[in-house]
Amino acid sequence: MRKTAFVGTLFIASVLLNGCIIVSSNKTQTPPETCPAPTPQTNATIAEIDAVSKLDSHSARARVYKAIAERPGLSPQERIHLTKAVTTHLASHSDREEVLMVLVNNHPPVPQPAPKSPVPCTAETEDAAPKETVVEK
Repeated sequence: MRKTAFVGTLFIASVLLNGCIIVSSNKTQTPPETCPAPTPQTNATIAEIDAVSKLDSHSARARVYKAIAERPGLSPQERIHLTKAVTTHLASHSDREEVLMVLVNNHPPVPQPAPKSPVPCTAETEDAAPKETVVEK
């Protein structure tokens, strides 16, 4: 009798004190976005950023990082590498903030959709014209 009461009490306690376990899976998960292969220009800029990090003068580092940040058309890889280098190798908070603000305000070029031609192409005019169906008897 004691054993049955103990097992019953243990069962009730385990049911009442049991935590919730939620298992969730996202089967529509997309693969992570990959960066395009670096170009020779990107590799050169990244090498330049790495070389700047070895300069002795903090003010020279900040000045060159700022000049790189001002360049138009920096690739995402260059922007990320420059951000990491600035946060790692610039000691002054104001220098870091200044370079990062220049980088943020230097927007990458946004691809514009091709404008539509004012003259429709032949495929558009054929689709737009009403078609007559001829039924032969």
